Amino acid sequence: MNSLLGEFTKKLGDRWASLLALPGLLWLAVASAAVTAGHCHAFDVGRLRDRLTAFVEDPAHRAAGTALLLIAAVLLGSAMVGQTMSAGGRFVVWWWDRSGTGWLSGARARRHRRWAAHVAIVDAPSATAAEIAEHTMLADRICVIEPDRPFWIGDRIRAIHVRTIRLYHLDLTTTWPRLWLVLPETTQTALTRASEAWASAARLYAWAVLYALLFVVWYPALLVAAAIAVTAQLRARQATRDLADLTEAAVDVHYRELLELLGRAPGTGLDPGHGPELTGWFRRTRWDPASPLHE
Repeated sequence: MNSLLGEFTKKLGDRWASLLALPGLLWLAVASAAVTAGHCHAFDVGRLRDRLTAFVEDPAHRAAGTALLLIAAVLLGSAMVGQTMSAGGRFVVWWWDRSGTGWLSGARARRHRRWAAHVAIVDAPSATAAEIAEHTMLADRICVIEPDRPFWIGDRIRAIHVRTIRLYHLDLTTTWPRLWLVLPETTQTALTRASEAWASAARLYAWAVLYALLFVVWYPALLVAAAIAVTAQLRARQATRDLADLTEAAVDVHYRELLELLGRAPGTGLDPGHGPELTGWFRRTRWDPASPLHE
């Protein structure tokens, strides 16, 4: 038990350091440099060096008690910044899943028009095989189903649920907790890593916004924020692809196992069947006519 708790504490400490403390500490360092340099001395390294030297050599700052307080304040501040960015990452995830209504309707409409233009060429009777292949690929780059979100990431995550319903007539939201229990450990590990990479990319977007706020006192902060935002975008798209593909693959490969464990005989086709029955059973709501609890 002691070894287990020790290993857990070690992993928790590593996770705190990587996700919260170190990024927060880096932001505090950049923020301090930005405030010291300002717009007029944005790239004056000598000014920063002189200010840091004066701060370290100040007798008031070299006392043991003062040093401990400063270290504690820096660690606490970095943790608070990191926690704030964790909340910011959750906001980014919510933002990705926004529906294309209100002022975001224009972005959704543009994506839908581009997708529909490619689909129209594919469906045209005169389309050649080369045109069909090319424009199918271009349409799928926009969205693998008909777009309904202003952002590609939100649509790709939405497509997991839509395509599962169309293929298996199965509601993935209510089925997933049961399916997770039958997945092998290797598959669970791969999905967990993909999910963590996706959440990490969302947090990176939040960091880009936080760095951009330093523009008020230091204009190069916009360059730093832009670089972080580009990195976040590339990581987010790749993480979304990985997470979506792995989730759909898990359903394709292990849905039959779930049926067998629940005492249902899978069909012989690609669709094992029982989707509507399980969806109604798993939802367990009085409002669903397919649910055994329907009143």
